[in-house]
Amino acid sequence: MEYRVKRYELSYGIPNESLEDRIIRLEELEPSKYTDIIGDSDKAANRFPLYHGLGYNPLEKLESILIHKFIYPSKKIPTEFESMDGTIHYLGEYYDDEENVHKGEYIGLLPFSWDDIEFDTFIRPSIYLALRGDVKAEKTFYLKFDDYIKLRRSKRRTTNIYSYAYNDYLARDPISIDNLLYIGIDSRRFNIPGMDVNEVIARVIELMEYYQIDVPFYDLGTTKKLFQRVVKKDEMGL
Repeated sequence: MEYRVKRYELSYGIPNESLEDRIIRLEELEPSKYTDIIGDSDKAANRFPLYHGLGYNPLEKLESILIHKFIYPSKKIPTEFESMDGTIHYLGEYYDDEENVHKGEYIGLLPFSWDDIEFDTFIRPSIYLALRGDVKAEKTFYLKFDDYIKLRRSKRRTTNIYSYAYNDYLARDPISIDNLLYIGIDSRRFNIPGMDVNEVIARVIELMEYYQIDVPFYDLGTTKKLFQRVVKKDEMGL
């Protein structure tokens, strides 16, 4: 009977193993889930989130997510939406390059870390979303950057997902914002060209008010709660 081995061990490689042999070996392994680490309790899912960074155009992406109530892989994001002020925003078509692990087909997620290079690169510089740790996502299999590029160029079909980031988790399907624990920003590390962090914070609060988003908005840089909407009595049906 054929079966795939449950992956709990690290897959960083065997000395002198060729890329071909490595892929053959890793394709026999079952990808792990974040809940394999944190446990599958509701308490753990809330205490240990997975984070999704919004990258460039974060305000437009955030508003689109709040309107459609889902986080989508890049190739599936609705490219146009009507903003709260009535203007039409265009997010643009997805452009892929060989360094993009997600390929526009997956949603990138990372666990929190104070000193992780991937977290510093993909989460801290922009607005980010903290999602329940039990969202449906799988751990990628690590390859050195050069090997990852070789695999992409080979056009080889694989069952597992590969990445040159150590702690990368990817979701294959859209994620409902019912899984949203809080919205975050790092005021000390925010680094999107042409955007002022204070203006961005003000706009996020405006969007949360307008779309009635009740989760907190935190500043990771100062650990301060920036905003949490007060639910009115008429919204409670009282």
